[in-house]
Amino acid sequence: MNDAREFKHALDVVRNQLRILRDQQQPTDAPFFEAFEERLTGIQGINIHAFCLSEHDDQLSQWRAYCRGGGYALGFDAERLARLMEQNGFQLARCIYAPEEQGAKARDSLQGALSVFRQSVGRGEGVQKAIETARGGFFPGFVLTGPFFKHPAFREEAEWRLVAFQHDPDDPRLDFRSAPDFIVPYLGCQLEELPLVNVVVGPTPEPELAMMTMGRMLRRFGVKYQQISRSTVPYRGL
Repeated sequence: MNDAREFKHALDVVRNQLRILRDQQQPTDAPFFEAFEERLTGIQGINIHAFCLSEHDDQLSQWRAYCRGGGYALGFDAERLARLMEQNGFQLARCIYAPEEQGAKARDSLQGALSVFRQSVGRGEGVQKAIETARGGFFPGFVLTGPFFKHPAFREEAEWRLVAFQHDPDDPRLDFRSAPDFIVPYLGCQLEELPLVNVVVGPTPEPELAMMTMGRMLRRFGVKYQQISRSTVPYRGL
């Protein structure tokens, strides 16, 4: 993820729940909490790829934030998009903004992992083996759910994300693009079709021209769509 603070928020949620559970721990649980805290520090730099979308197709704050100088909002068929991207290893889901829901999900997963740890120790499997079993049951799932935790300050964006975890550092789909501050890695995807439904032309002094040229471009490349419309936001030179 390009913004390190995005995944750090999810890690902070888990750490907070880990501290709460630690206050209720049994003496024999100490190795579990030490191992999980260490692992949380170690996964901060894992390769998670996310493609961000929104439920809103004509929101002033997003035109201002992402399309200064002009832009377009592309509307997709969610079911078709999810199906096509699943074939490329991506999961589509709505972001979770409510702190209570984030905390509950993290707490339930940690309690499950702690239960597995205690059961493994009780069976005489040894502490290290119990830790590995507990971590193996928690972290793969967290890597796929944590990227959907987002700070509540961004709730108005109503964001959905397509998320994939890059297991193989030499994944042949891996490519790079330039950005103002650094080089951005991304996973290329092969789509049988682009499940485009509608296009909204953002605030611009020439909306009719922008709509016409967008339609011509989509037809030129054989992209099917249902509608091209203009933003209802009054143009004020975003």
